[in-house]
Amino acid sequence: MSHFNDISPYTYTVSTNTVFDETAAAEQSLNHERRLKRLISNRESARRSRMRKKKQIQELKHEVDQLYVANNQLYEKLIRLLEVNQRILQENAELKERVSSLQVTFTDLIDVTL
Repeated sequence: MSHFNDISPYTYTVSTNTVFDETAAAEQSLNHERRLKRLISNRESARRSRMRKKKQIQELKHEVDQLYVANNQLYEKLIRLLEVNQRILQENAELKERVSSLQVTFTDLIDVTL
């Protein structure tokens, strides 16, 4: 008897299904591994993104602090300059008044001597 007569059609089907099942399981496992890698990669990418954002926010806060300090320094300098300007204007007004007074005195002296 031939070897083929001993094998039933069901045996071939079972063997073929086992191969298909193993291939499907391998593909499913590969897909699962890919999904896990992608998940891990996405989580790492999100973590790096959060770290970059946190660092950027810290840098911006530092810059804001520096700008507040510079702004306060400029404000204080402006106040001092306005005070100096006010004193100079007052001194200038006093000097103009003195010049006017001296002109009157000088004119009176010239009139007296003539």
